[in-house]
Amino acid sequence: MKYLGPITDGKDVTTKEYVDGGIEAANRVVYGICDTAADDPDKEVILACRDLDNLGKGVLLSVYFTYGNTASNPALFLYNSDETDDKPPDDIVLWADESTHITYLAGPGAWRNGEQVLFTMLSSGEWQIVGRQPALSDRYGVVELSDAVDSESGADSAKGLFPGPALAATPKAVKQAYDLAASKQDPIIGGNGVEITGGTNVGLTDKFYNYLVRETFEKPELTLTMNGVGVDREIGTPLSITSIKHRETNIDSIKSETLAFYRDNVLVEYINPSDTEATVTLGTEITENPTADAQHAYVLKCTDTMPGAPTPRSSNTVTAKWYRYAYSALNNDTTNPPVSGNTKQTPISTFASDGASFNYAVGQCLWLFTTKADAKIQTNVLGQWADVTFYNAGPVQLVQANDATHTYYAYRTAVFDGAGTAKYRVS
Repeated sequence: MKYLGPITDGKDVTTKEYVDGGIEAANRVVYGICDTAADDPDKEVILACRDLDNLGKGVLLSVYFTYGNTASNPALFLYNSDETDDKPPDDIVLWADESTHITYLAGPGAWRNGEQVLFTMLSSGEWQIVGRQPALSDRYGVVELSDAVDSESGADSAKGLFPGPALAATPKAVKQAYDLAASKQDPIIGGNGVEITGGTNVGLTDKFYNYLVRETFEKPELTLTMNGVGVDREIGTPLSITSIKHRETNIDSIKSETLAFYRDNVLVEYINPSDTEATVTLGTEITENPTADAQHAYVLKCTDTMPGAPTPRSSNTVTAKWYRYAYSALNNDTTNPPVSGNTKQTPISTFASDGASFNYAVGQCLWLFTTKADAKIQTNVLGQWADVTFYNAGPVQLVQANDATHTYYAYRTAVFDGAGTAKYRVS
């Protein structure tokens, strides 16, 4: 190494003559480099100057550490570089017979990779780190910022052989800790669960309080009853609705003039809440008599008055459905399709897909009725639908099971030449 020299007024303060001249050793700053591994406690420092036999107490030593420290109780071994242009760099001389230990921050984490650390020699001959004392409760010092919210480090955790600076929480860590604590507040438990009195937030977060109020204890429940409505009807069977039955819970939580009866999400009329089952006569009668497959839905809705944004509440939905049904008949008449007294099957769309099983006798034929003008009869053989010979008798005015008359198309099979059971459909 070439001589870099200490930071002085330009004179070589490493010589005995300079020291004897009355200049104190404390006026000198010596520079060194340490490449010792982090886990090795013997820190070898190569000094950037020569002739340090007079290195005295109070001298300042600035060391660049290539690697941090993870060893306990590290010691400095100072080497005086005697390198010249003609001398190999590993020809060095140990400055002292024995090492001198670091007395302050002598634990893992005392310095990091690539850190410049300033030492001073004490009167005891040991080295002390300068300007890197960790902050304590009774003094200023170095701190390390941390985003951690689970540290248990206290104000005086850095006393003694502390592995690095004291920790200080960043604003981010403080906010995270606050939010975490707020989310973990225990509810106040009463006789039957969480107790909230007088509509007052008793220390719970607003979000948790609103959740309890809105979703647990005071939520209105609506019940709608409509006798005879929730059954399927054949087209041609009218439905007249003149009244409904209803009951609500927590009626004090229902906003005034918001409880109403709806048909297909269209307001019919407002009604008054009741905590017992009550019958309400509608101001306007509802008459349903569709001429094609149809359904209508009826429901009660209201708005609650609990904290936060108003929440719509709904009752159970009552649905009325109407279908056109397929019909069938077994007889010996191959010319005149029967138009009344026939057997009602499933809705036409269902019968066209699934069909039905029929028990027939020898000499009979099977008549099937649907509203489709160009249908055909099929039978099910080993799980597969297959076409059969059939006859289209054209349109007829069929009397349905509800005594209503409607135009159907009549189809029949060939005459059965033996008794049996088979599955048929018209589609």
